[in-house]
Amino acid sequence: MAQVLKKCDCRNKTRCGHRWTVRYREPGGRSARQRERSFPTKKEAESFGVKAENDKRQGVYIDPQLGQVSLRKWAEEWLEQHQVNESTRRNYQGFLSNHLIPELGSRTLAGLTVADVKKLQVASGPRADGGDCQRPSEHPAQHDDGGGEGAPHTRQSV
Repeated sequence: MAQVLKKCDCRNKTRCGHRWTVRYREPGGRSARQRERSFPTKKEAESFGVKAENDKRQGVYIDPQLGQVSLRKWAEEWLEQHQVNESTRRNYQGFLSNHLIPELGSRTLAGLTVADVKKLQVASGPRADGGDCQRPSEHPAQHDDGGGEGAPHTRQSV
Protein backbone atom coordinates (compact mmCIF):
# COMPACT_ATOMS: atom_id res chain seq x y z
CA MET A 1 0.00 0.00 0.00
CA ALA A 2 1.28 3.46 -0.84
CA GLN A 3 2.26 5.62 2.11
CA VAL A 4 1.84 9.42 2.18
CA LEU A 5 4.16 11.34 4.51
CA LYS A 6 6.14 14.49 5.07
CA LYS A 7 9.87 14.00 5.40
CA CYS A 8 10.74 16.97 7.58
CA ASP A 9 11.56 17.72 11.21
CA CYS A 10 8.97 20.49 11.59
CA ARG A 11 6.86 20.34 14.74
CA ASN A 12 3.67 21.43 13.00
CA LYS A 13 3.68 19.25 9.88
CA THR A 14 0.26 20.44 8.73
CA ARG A 15 1.48 24.03 8.29
CA CYS A 16 5.10 23.62 7.18
CA GLY A 17 6.05 24.41 3.59
CA HIS A 18 7.67 21.06 2.81
CA ARG A 19 6.30 18.80 0.10
CA TRP A 20 4.29 15.61 0.62
CA THR A 21 5.97 12.34 -0.37
CA VAL A 22 4.35 9.15 -1.59
CA ARG A 23 6.31 5.98 -0.94
CA TYR A 24 5.21 2.96 -2.95
CA ARG A 25 6.55 -0.32 -4.29
CA GLU A 26 6.71 -1.49 -7.87
CA PRO A 27 4.84 -4.71 -8.69
CA GLY A 28 6.47 -7.76 -7.12
CA GLY A 29 5.66 -7.50 -3.44
CA ARG A 30 8.24 -6.92 -0.71
CA SER A 31 11.15 -7.79 -2.98
CA ALA A 32 10.16 -5.10 -5.51
CA ARG A 33 11.95 -1.78 -5.71
CA GLN A 34 10.60 1.01 -3.52
CA ARG A 35 10.04 4.42 -5.11
CA GLU A 36 9.15 7.91 -3.85
CA ARG A 37 7.57 10.90 -5.49
CA SER A 38 6.83 14.33 -4.00
CA PHE A 39 3.83 16.63 -4.43
CA PRO A 40 2.94 20.13 -3.19
CA THR A 41 -0.31 19.02 -1.52
CA LYS A 42 -1.39 16.03 0.50
CA LYS A 43 -4.42 15.54 -1.77
CA GLU A 44 -2.22 15.22 -4.88
CA ALA A 45 0.08 12.80 -3.06
CA GLU A 46 -2.83 10.62 -1.93
CA SER A 47 -4.34 10.62 -5.44
CA PHE A 48 -1.05 9.47 -6.94
CA GLY A 49 -0.71 6.75 -4.29
CA VAL A 50 -4.20 5.42 -5.07
CA LYS A 51 -3.48 5.49 -8.82
CA ALA A 52 -0.16 3.64 -8.38
CA GLU A 53 -1.83 0.92 -6.32
CA ASN A 54 -4.74 0.58 -8.78
CA ASP A 55 -2.33 0.37 -11.72
CA LYS A 56 -0.44 -2.45 -9.99
CA ARG A 57 -3.68 -4.35 -9.27
CA GLN A 58 -4.87 -3.98 -12.87
CA GLY A 59 -1.46 -4.93 -14.29
CA VAL A 60 -0.97 -1.64 -16.15
CA TYR A 61 1.79 -0.13 -13.99
CA ILE A 62 4.64 1.29 -16.09
CA ASP A 63 8.09 1.78 -14.62
CA PRO A 64 8.94 5.52 -14.98
CA GLN A 65 12.60 4.68 -15.74
CA LEU A 66 11.64 2.60 -18.79
CA GLY A 67 10.22 5.69 -20.46
CA GLN A 68 13.72 7.23 -20.57
CA VAL A 69 14.90 4.70 -23.19
CA SER A 70 15.30 6.09 -26.71
CA LEU A 71 13.01 4.78 -29.42
CA ARG A 72 16.12 3.76 -31.39
CA LYS A 73 17.41 1.53 -28.60
CA TRP A 74 13.98 0.06 -27.89
CA ALA A 75 13.34 -0.70 -31.58
CA GLU A 76 16.73 -2.39 -32.00
CA GLU A 77 16.15 -4.54 -28.89
CA TRP A 78 12.63 -5.35 -30.07
CA LEU A 79 13.92 -6.53 -33.45
CA GLU A 80 16.63 -8.68 -31.83
CA GLN A 81 14.07 -10.44 -29.61
CA HIS A 82 11.63 -11.39 -32.39
CA GLN A 83 12.18 -14.60 -34.32
CA VAL A 84 10.93 -13.93 -37.85
CA ASN A 85 11.82 -15.01 -41.38
CA GLU A 86 14.84 -13.30 -42.89
CA SER A 87 12.74 -11.42 -45.46
CA THR A 88 10.46 -10.12 -42.70
CA ARG A 89 13.50 -9.06 -40.67
CA ARG A 90 14.85 -7.14 -43.70
CA ASN A 91 11.47 -5.42 -44.13
CA TYR A 92 11.36 -4.46 -40.44
CA GLN A 93 14.99 -3.28 -40.52
CA GLY A 94 14.29 -1.24 -43.64
CA PHE A 95 11.35 0.50 -42.00
CA LEU A 96 13.37 1.20 -38.86
CA SER A 97 16.42 2.49 -40.79
CA ASN A 98 14.56 4.48 -43.45
CA HIS A 99 11.59 5.88 -41.54
CA LEU A 100 11.28 5.34 -37.79
CA ILE A 101 14.82 6.00 -36.54
CA PRO A 102 15.57 9.07 -38.72
CA GLU A 103 12.24 10.64 -37.78
CA LEU A 104 11.82 9.66 -34.09
CA GLY A 105 14.84 7.58 -33.03
CA SER A 106 16.32 10.16 -30.66
CA ARG A 107 13.04 10.65 -28.76
CA THR A 108 12.44 8.82 -25.49
CA LEU A 109 9.49 6.46 -25.21
CA ALA A 110 7.94 8.70 -22.56
CA GLY A 111 8.35 11.71 -24.84
CA LEU A 112 6.48 10.24 -27.82
CA THR A 113 3.05 11.63 -28.60
CA VAL A 114 0.20 10.73 -30.91
CA ALA A 115 1.14 13.77 -33.00
CA ASP A 116 4.66 12.32 -33.48
CA VAL A 117 3.22 9.06 -34.82
CA LYS A 118 0.81 10.89 -37.14
CA LYS A 119 3.70 13.00 -38.45
CA LEU A 120 5.65 9.79 -39.13
CA GLN A 121 2.67 8.35 -41.02
CA VAL A 122 2.44 11.45 -43.20
CA ALA A 123 6.19 11.51 -43.81
CA SER A 124 6.24 7.81 -44.75
CA GLY A 125 3.31 8.35 -47.10
CA PRO A 126 0.79 5.76 -48.21
CA ARG A 127 1.88 3.19 -50.76
CA ALA A 128 -0.05 3.56 -54.00
CA ASP A 129 0.24 -0.17 -54.71
CA GLY A 130 -0.84 -1.13 -51.17
CA GLY A 131 2.45 -3.00 -50.74
CA ASP A 132 4.94 -3.14 -47.93
CA CYS A 133 7.76 -0.66 -47.25
CA GLN A 134 10.19 -2.37 -49.64
CA ARG A 135 11.12 -0.41 -52.71
CA PRO A 136 10.08 -2.14 -55.97
CA SER A 137 13.72 -2.17 -57.12
CA GLU A 138 14.75 -4.18 -54.05
CA HIS A 139 13.10 -7.40 -55.22
CA PRO A 140 12.48 -8.99 -58.62
CA ALA A 141 9.06 -8.66 -60.19
CA GLN A 142 7.14 -11.79 -59.29
CA HIS A 143 3.78 -13.26 -60.14
CA ASP A 144 2.21 -16.69 -60.38
CA ASP A 145 2.64 -17.87 -63.96
CA GLY A 146 2.03 -21.51 -63.16
CA GLY A 147 5.59 -22.01 -61.96
CA GLY A 148 4.56 -21.96 -58.32
CA GLU A 149 3.94 -19.20 -55.83
CA GLY A 150 6.49 -16.44 -56.04
CA ALA A 151 8.20 -17.81 -59.15
CA PRO A 152 10.07 -15.13 -61.12
CA HIS A 153 8.21 -13.83 -64.12
CA THR A 154 9.63 -15.15 -67.37
CA ARG A 155 8.66 -13.93 -70.81
CA GLN A 156 7.86 -16.57 -73.36
CA SER A 157 8.18 -15.81 -77.05
CA VAL A 158 5.16 -16.62 -79.21
